[in-house]
Amino acid sequence: TLKWSQPVYEANGPFAYVRASKTHVTFGFWRGAMLEAPEGVSLEGDGAVMRHLKLTSVAEIQDEVLKGLVRQAVLLNSRLGSPASR
Repeated sequence: TLKWSQPVYEANGPFAYVRASKTHVTFGFWRGAMLEAPEGVSLEGDGAVMRHLKLTSVAEIQDEVLKGLVRQAVLLNSRLGSPASR
């Protein structure tokens, strides 16, 4: 869906978003601080809950890494409910 002026992916509430800028694309996770990123992958952000990947080229996209993070985020929403209802 489109929420907050950006594409938002939902499964039992929002779990990820995509935000484009001139120099990069941000792929963010509502409960990113709870995700286990594989070694060598760093989720950025300093808030208590949200984290994101900052992608500056298509070559930086690691399909399996992104799929794994999305699966974790969906499972968290399934287990904990919607993060938007807090």
